[in-house]
Amino acid sequence: MFRFSPNLMEKLENVISYTRWYVRRLIRPKKTPIQPVVWRAARAVGLPSAKFVGNLDVGERQKLDRIQKEIEKAIFQLFSRLTEYFPENINDKDWKDLLECETTKQRLEQITFLRQREKRKQLDERKKEAKKLQKLEKMEMKAAGTSSNGQKEFIDLIFSTPGLMNETPNIIVDCRFLPKLTNRALNLTANQMTFMHVENREKSQLLTVSSPSNLGPAILPDLHAYRQMYPQKKMIYLSPHVEAELEKIEDDHTYIIGGIVDRVREPHIPPDASRVAAEQDWIECRKLPIDKYVQWQSGNKFLTLTAVYNILYDCWMTQDWEYALRK
Repeated sequence: MFRFSPNLMEKLENVISYTRWYVRRLIRPKKTPIQPVVWRAARAVGLPSAKFVGNLDVGERQKLDRIQKEIEKAIFQLFSRLTEYFPENINDKDWKDLLECETTKQRLEQITFLRQREKRKQLDERKKEAKKLQKLEKMEMKAAGTSSNGQKEFIDLIFSTPGLMNETPNIIVDCRFLPKLTNRALNLTANQMTFMHVENREKSQLLTVSSPSNLGPAILPDLHAYRQMYPQKKMIYLSPHVEAELEKIEDDHTYIIGGIVDRVREPHIPPDASRVAAEQDWIECRKLPIDKYVQWQSGNKFLTLTAVYNILYDCWMTQDWEYALRK
């Protein structure tokens, strides 16, 4: 198996660079510097079996040898150290598909697809486990005479099943702004929250596991409730009013969307309310990389809650910001 690990000096440089960036971010939160590149250990990849190689003709063997060297030196040695979007293993069938790819770009896209397929399979297995756990918990709650409705059950279930919350990215809506919205804005926001639930219900993979029925994003009843339920170091508050861009969607992270449909200016809410909320709660704040991938023609860059949710979902599934933002 190919395996390339960062040496001790690289690991030390990673720690120093990240620490320096983190300190600068704490000192000047409004001007967050670009997060440094962190070199990871390259993924290991399985070699084709002797039987597979034996069934190839001379030309195919030569091409396979070139592809193996390409994967070893270019793809896995470099790209897998920068990102996590590469498969944990490549079997004979996968090698056959790679052999049919004509260009390096096609092979890179095929390898990315293998990782997505691998990830979907892992998620399916986790969902099955989650359903088993939830079924067991419901039986225990029923045996204990616990009511099957009400907000208390929602909170209790989240605290009693923390493992389920780390299987997929969590999206939560910060509702601290709702009391300050006008009736029109409040109705728009409520509709968007409903649409988010509907969108999530129709997805092949649910983005969050945070409510008894697994229907979608958590709508938190309390101002600081999310800080009690999710690891603060793995929270990211989304706001267009910061310089730092969101780089990727990670399974064990929580992404917070301000509960504001800001199509028009709300008199009792500052324009940069989401950034202010993040700073008040000491949560890392990032913006979607719209400017990097989309050439905005005219008008303001208004995104509904549903649009933000779909962008996050599509990027998580495809690991492709350009696709997610242009879709």
